[in-house]
Amino acid sequence: MDHKIESIILLGPGIDIFPITTMEYPKFTLRILNKPLLVHNIQWLEKKSSKIYIIGLEYYQVTVNNYLEEFKLSEKTEFIPISQYDGSVNSLLRICKKIKSKNILVTKGDIITNIDVSSILEEYFYGRCKIMTVLIRTNTGHKLMGYSGNNLVYYTVNSMDILNEKKFEMFQKFPNITFSTEMDTSQVYVLDKSLLEYEESFFSFKASFLPFLIENLREKCPVKVMRVDSGYYFQINSIEAFIKASLAKKQSSFIPQWILNGEGEIFEYKNCCRQTLKKISFKDQNEDVRNIVGKKFLPGDFYLYNSIIGNNCRIGKGTRILSSIILDNTKIGENCLIQDSIIGESVVICDRCFLKTCKIMPKYVFSEAIKASSEIFSLGEL
Repeated sequence: MDHKIESIILLGPGIDIFPITTMEYPKFTLRILNKPLLVHNIQWLEKKSSKIYIIGLEYYQVTVNNYLEEFKLSEKTEFIPISQYDGSVNSLLRICKKIKSKNILVTKGDIITNIDVSSILEEYFYGRCKIMTVLIRTNTGHKLMGYSGNNLVYYTVNSMDILNEKKFEMFQKFPNITFSTEMDTSQVYVLDKSLLEYEESFFSFKASFLPFLIENLREKCPVKVMRVDSGYYFQINSIEAFIKASLAKKQSSFIPQWILNGEGEIFEYKNCCRQTLKKISFKDQNEDVRNIVGKKFLPGDFYLYNSIIGNNCRIGKGTRILSSIILDNTKIGENCLIQDSIIGESVVICDRCFLKTCKIMPKYVFSEAIKASSEIFSLGEL
């Protein structure tokens, strides 16, 4: 059955993967294979969404609208500006009257996956529930969930000690309950819109509204969970997740989409291949050491290995970039070594810098040669 819903993307502060995101360069602008994270999510949702609402700060309205225009996504996507963050539940209530579909999908717009959104919707409608969420593995250990089969019957963002007084009661009600701190919701929720009509006041969907729903629904219509058993599915809420998602997309895509947009760009890219064949590896090699390069990339006398280079980047003569991610508008000088590092947008790195396993904040400028390992370079601000 073809289930059409309306989707809502809640753009939060998005500085949870500092230092490569800041208020000026929030998470939704982060490039995965040279495409903004927000765009990945809109394209993921649009096939099954009759309407997509994006709720975010007024400050980001121009950026979001530029993405919608550039990637031709504006037909059924609408940006709803807010003056300040007042909680995800309040944001949902703000547009509740606009929503026409009985069921909605809510997300933070930070998912990278090769699982079709239709699979998630089918699981929701097949389960005949009022709300379903998608689970991911986590290594933080801060959240505790209790589930029985595919039913989520307990959830808290606090420590396990909170559970002690309720543990016996929970085992009596649900003999097969399993408690885990290794699983968490990925903040993708499919739900019946009527759930937003509770009179109680909530700020955070995940921290307060979800536990409330679990407690109130578990006797008659429990919250369902979906586990990802195949493919890849990442919520970009850490640098580790960003790296894993980038590598997963890189392995499943030989060339970024912009190369396919016109004959001129294809020809330019092929020329680049021929001119830098010894410097850039391509799919005819057995080992996956391919590189992804963005627009306005100029070939030169440098060495790239297993890396992702953003749009409008410049790399100096004699520089080696190994297993690294370089975001847009970055300039790297001559005779540098960048290895196992993540370089934020608009960074300037002068000649003879050696950076291994480093993370660099957007707009950081290296004015003198430096050797560093496992360091974070930031401007001391968000």
